[in-house]
Amino acid sequence: MWVVTGVQGRFRHFMAAILLGAVASASPSLAIERFSFTVVSASDPVERAVRAASLLIAADEAGTTDPQETFAAARADYERILGALYSKARYGSTISILLDGREAADIAFTDVPAAIRSVTVRVDPRNRYTFERAQIGPLAPGSGPVAGFGVGQNAETGIIAAAQSSALQGWFEAGRALA
Repeated sequence: MWVVTGVQGRFRHFMAAILLGAVASASPSLAIERFSFTVVSASDPVERAVRAASLLIAADEAGTTDPQETFAAARADYERILGALYSKARYGSTISILLDGREAADIAFTDVPAAIRSVTVRVDPRNRYTFERAQIGPLAPGSGPVAGFGVGQNAETGIIAAAQSSALQGWFEAGRALA
């Protein structure tokens, strides 16, 4: 039996862990056998935005087989798809990403499966939100609201951000550094 203590022993354990990690990561991964991506009853612009935001679609098109990469893409897709839906005024949406039948959000980062054979994404954008009341102020003299920011218009995050930015810019241009 070989026992090593102290700094030298910790270094050898560290190196052994690195080598085991390299061997484990070099082992071949199984390909994803089933990939399904569904956007339920969405208009073309909404579906295009959701699909363009998805890292899982990009990973599937690239032929990614590494379960860590697939898991990371799945976890990132929740936020990315949600952002795409918000940009299209879809705030009551549901997103389900299943990896081998398990919701990706419920899988711990330390419990990633050794292989992922099935990826199922289902997005339900639900209803589009519109502005029931659209008001921003006080506005600097001579500035007005942004086009698209008004009652009955789509409540897209880009329009909301543009209205805020325009209001602030109006005060900056009026000589007020703090708006």
